[in-house]
Amino acid sequence: MHAGSRSGALVALLFCFSCPARGTREGIDVAVGETSVTLTCPEDDQVLKRSEVEVSQETPWTAKEEGELEQMERGVVYVCNSVKATHKIYLKVKVCEGCVDLGLGLVAGVIVSDLLVTLGVLILVYFCSRSRTAIFKHEAKKGQPKGQKVDSPPPVPNPDYEPIRKGQREVYAGLAPRIF
Repeated sequence: MHAGSRSGALVALLFCFSCPARGTREGIDVAVGETSVTLTCPEDDQVLKRSEVEVSQETPWTAKEEGELEQMERGVVYVCNSVKATHKIYLKVKVCEGCVDLGLGLVAGVIVSDLLVTLGVLILVYFCSRSRTAIFKHEAKKGQPKGQKVDSPPPVPNPDYEPIRKGQREVYAGLAPRIF
């Protein structure tokens, strides 16, 4: 065995002994249900108090009454007293039937699914709106050669679109753009 592996094992052993014992709790446990809140003191011989008034000597204690739940909505301090230690917790909880707990996983799932649906719609729109080349059979008219264009006669002159002659310019002079 190398000296480095021995020192690593000793450090790991020291960390194992410096960790607190398993199974002990440091604070008050809170379990929130749809219609109740359960408080559990860390030690069995503790007394649970709310605003210096004893609530229960038994643990776990469950709050189900409307008055207790309304106090929890506004916020209240609970204290677990024993000979050894005192544990405090400020609790502000709202319970309701049919409520959904918005955890990190649920929020992330909603965002990811929304992005996937949006991406799917974008891809669908892209592929549906792409300009496709039309398939036409270019058949030449009878009598015209396929290769080069045949010169056609000039178009018939239209008097409405003839260019203005020098003698007629004053008739249309009032149509010039005016500067305000």
